[in-house]
Amino acid sequence: MNSYLRLTLITCFVCTASSPSRAELPRLLGHNFTPTTYTLAEDVVTIGTYGIGYGISDDVSISTSSWLDVSYNMPNLGIRYATDVDGFVDRFAIEPMYFKTFPYFYNDYEQESFFVRTTVAKNFSDFYVLNASLGYQYFINDRRAFSLRLEPGLSRSKHHLSLSTLHELYISQHLGVLLELGLAGLNYDTLYSQLGTSVFVRWSWGLLQLGLSRTRSLGEVDLDRWYRFDDGRIANYGEISIYHPEVQLQFYF
Repeated sequence: MNSYLRLTLITCFVCTASSPSRAELPRLLGHNFTPTTYTLAEDVVTIGTYGIGYGISDDVSISTSSWLDVSYNMPNLGIRYATDVDGFVDRFAIEPMYFKTFPYFYNDYEQESFFVRTTVAKNFSDFYVLNASLGYQYFINDRRAFSLRLEPGLSRSKHHLSLSTLHELYISQHLGVLLELGLAGLNYDTLYSQLGTSVFVRWSWGLLQLGLSRTRSLGEVDLDRWYRFDDGRIANYGEISIYHPEVQLQFYF
């Protein structure tokens, strides 16, 4: 067998062995603000910078956000249920979550809240999937919540409503881009826009996703007291802009 033929056969074997279908690759979890409708396969475990999760079944996953655990002294628990549906959309997911801070590490934050997101997905082609998510969060305690707790203005609402989309754009089965567009604080005095993007690379054993998102008020946000500070200082804001890294390095077992 000549060298050219041997190299061709080896290349074909490697490409075939390393090119599983999209369903066999690690499933995208989404952005900090907007999720996808994917769940972990049954008995699959993921561990990484973004979260730690376990697939109870093909339709149900349980997880904790490791970046919230570490960055905000905020243990949390979430359950995502998702299923295929008939109709205009292809998939439906609901994800209730609970967050509560505890005094460890720097103890910079203090909050307790419930959060639920419902998400639908439409698979338009092998190259494009649309996720649309409606979120509701209730803050039992938001004294020093976290940066995703947007300032509601003078209404001081403990409720937060959001509507956002996450667009999956595939360059190949292994490589793609996520684009995030939405509105947050639907019940606030001032609306916020949600914009984000990230690039992801997937292997059979893991996922790397790098990007950035920005939440920005669509007008001035006025407060008569900045409640997060003990000294009761007066703060009248103009526009608010918050950035979050969309960084995920996840391993799947």
